[in-house]
Amino acid sequence: MSRLKKYIEHLSDQLTNLDKRSRINLILLAGILFLILFTYPMIRAAITSIFLDSNGAKKSPLVWTYSIIALSFFVYLFNHFQRRLKIQRLFGLVVFLSILFFGCTITLVGERPWLSYPLFVWKEVYIILLVHSCLAFLNSKMTKEYAKIFYGPLGAIGSLGGLLGGLVTSTFIKDFGLVGVVWFACLGLFIAAVIFMQTGPGDLITHETKKDRKGESPLTSIKKVRGYVFWVAIVVMCSQFVVNLGNFKFNMALEAFGISRIEKAEFLGTVYAWINGLSLFIQIAIVPFLLTIVREKRVHHLIVFFYAGLLLLSLAFPMALMVPTILFISYKGVDYSLFSTAKEILYFKLNDAQKYGAKYIVDMIVYRASKALISLILILVQGAVAVNLLLAIALILWFFSLRNLFSENPKDQENL
Repeated sequence: MSRLKKYIEHLSDQLTNLDKRSRINLILLAGILFLILFTYPMIRAAITSIFLDSNGAKKSPLVWTYSIIALSFFVYLFNHFQRRLKIQRLFGLVVFLSILFFGCTITLVGERPWLSYPLFVWKEVYIILLVHSCLAFLNSKMTKEYAKIFYGPLGAIGSLGGLLGGLVTSTFIKDFGLVGVVWFACLGLFIAAVIFMQTGPGDLITHETKKDRKGESPLTSIKKVRGYVFWVAIVVMCSQFVVNLGNFKFNMALEAFGISRIEKAEFLGTVYAWINGLSLFIQIAIVPFLLTIVREKRVHHLIVFFYAGLLLLSLAFPMALMVPTILFISYKGVDYSLFSTAKEILYFKLNDAQKYGAKYIVDMIVYRASKALISLILILVQGAVAVNLLLAIALILWFFSLRNLFSENPKDQENL
């Protein structure tokens, strides 16, 4: 309790160091993230249930592949228009398109099952664009020290939103149906867009000065630290292999369980609530302290060992649905919280130009290419033994990649 009290006091002190406009921006962003992740389980549960009921779990890798292709295209468009439009207007545009598409399509999908594909694809696209908008507004003005302070609370607020959204989904979906839940989520997105319009100029970290290398583009700067960035990319690739393989195991188990579309959505709402509940617990009780008392290298190793332990558990107790569900919840919950924060800290070994270039290469390209690659593999290989073998290989590669990652020194590479 004393550590938690000191952490809260330190967080309060840092908030008071910000000017009024910056504090307002930070509070508004927290509310926006809450609403985005509060509404996402409703849309996700409804659309995933529709897709699985219409097409089956074995089609999941195919629609994941379509989603990655679409996401790459829309991220390109997003970055293109970001040079011409304010981030607030882009956020509002994505929300408008999402409400229009979800609202119209969800009422027609019963008569036209093929619409479950574009529904699923946009469900994967819009959430990335909205969260990316918030983080883009935040990350450009935050140093490593402040990231360690504020990422945890902001992630916890988002996880709380996801937890409550999952509970609302599982509680009310039988009463309001899939269409009603999706329209309620659209209302939440509209409110989030209105709030984002109230954010304004002002650095969140007002007393820090940026140390960018003027005249050097982010992508050009990557050449000087290519070894370090390469291993960060491999680690992220392995993490996405593991998480998506766990997701596929869960989808197959859920389909085999043989329940109705509404029951699937209700169960998925509960699962997403557990995922966000676990993420919330990790963000509050583990992340703020683990990152300060345990070396970064050990934190990454702990994640790999935890994932490996869950895989062994699933092999030892191959129950119909419970164990794949536990594995899926744990993989996703840790990925959203501890791994996400630990990954962001890796970028702070780079200067600002290199940080932006590395995040573009790893988070925008490698992250999505990894999901596309494992989806393509799963289109061809779907047997239970093969999936478990792929999981084991990904975890082993992840472990040895960490050894290479932490043996790299970006400062040494800059002098080559």
